[in-house]
Amino acid sequence: TRPFFKSLAILEGIHGKSSPKLAHCLSSLGRLCSSQGDHQNASQFYERALKIAMSTGTESLDVANTQVGLAIVDKNISEYDSALKLLGGALNTYQKLLRPDHADVGMVLNLMAEVFQLMGDAQHALEYFQRALTIRERALGISHPNTASTVSNLGVLFFKMGDLKHASEFHTRAFEARKEALGLEHSETAESISYLGLVAGASGDVNGAFKLLEQALGILEKNYGKDHAAICETLDHLAEMKQSNGMAKEALALYKRSLAIKSKTLGEESPALADVCYNIAQIYMEESDMKSALQYITRVYEIAQASFGDQHPLTAEAYEKMMALRDMV
Repeated sequence: TRPFFKSLAILEGIHGKSSPKLAHCLSSLGRLCSSQGDHQNASQFYERALKIAMSTGTESLDVANTQVGLAIVDKNISEYDSALKLLGGALNTYQKLLRPDHADVGMVLNLMAEVFQLMGDAQHALEYFQRALTIRERALGISHPNTASTVSNLGVLFFKMGDLKHASEFHTRAFEARKEALGLEHSETAESISYLGLVAGASGDVNGAFKLLEQALGILEKNYGKDHAAICETLDHLAEMKQSNGMAKEALALYKRSLAIKSKTLGEESPALADVCYNIAQIYMEESDMKSALQYITRVYEIAQASFGDQHPLTAEAYEKMMALRDMV
């Protein structure tokens, strides 16, 4: 990060803090901070870059690119309405200045679908993923990693909708494309292996599920190390499989490992911690350790309230469980 800060300070000294020459450096800092989970600074840098870029006109690729970067930050901090608004602006610009089937149009449609999915709007998520896939297949080819990403996203969506047949079909397609384009040991290929493990487990093949999930975790640990945020999703998947098959002690250890990594990399108040804290609380309740369950469900409530507000279903559910557990302790 330091070289960018130094470059920014030099440019500000030469051109002033509102010069168009700063926009690229600010966007680069935003992208870097975003990749490191520093969403607050990422948002500030992108907002400065966007303000500068828009000073020379609202319809330009620089504006659209910065809108996409800021939208990704908003998506990661659960500011979904803002993310959709920014992505909608970028989409209009890309369609006008590039072409309707350009790869960047597919990229924005895929991001919008991801936001809809996070909002629980499966219908719009499916529509936008399918539109993104059509464009990416045409613009990039069926085996391109970005195309495979949208295929994988459709697999995730179908899985959440309970459609295991289509989930298996799309995750298998994504796995084959990633294996061909990136190799078996690539992290994105491991992601597909992990999802195939979930599908196997949901289809009743528990042994196959464990084998696939452990294979995926091994690849990710080899690529990133044992304490990187990139391994957390697969840790959670493996923990869920252990929990659902009566292996509470092993599941708890995996969840706590995931929680420690997320807390360190994303911060103690990140909404990404809510689900894993909820699952830990659930295990403690099943084990009749109500004091520990209360500790973790209280964290869920505090995170959900701060991140989503009092009216969010997770906040309401956590509050209800928290009150019930207080009566038991």
